[in-house]
Amino acid sequence: EQLAEHAGVSVRTLFSGFREFRNISPMAFLRNVRMERVHLELRNPGTDSVTDIAMKWGFAHLGRFSQEYRKYYG
Repeated sequence: EQLAEHAGVSVRTLFSGFREFRNISPMAFLRNVRMERVHLELRNPGTDSVTDIAMKWGFAHLGRFSQEYRKYYG
């Protein structure tokens, strides 16, 4: 809402323009980016657990995160 207000357009117009430009909804785009970041961190293991990394990127429900991760990366 703040972004739409700052741009001087409605939320609906902002979402519609984003979808037209990216061919994906803003929420799906954000989910893809977050999933990619988790995947990159998991490929370069450090001291953080899978749970810590998932939580860091906003995946609070680990069961759903696990399902989504498998859907993306097998």
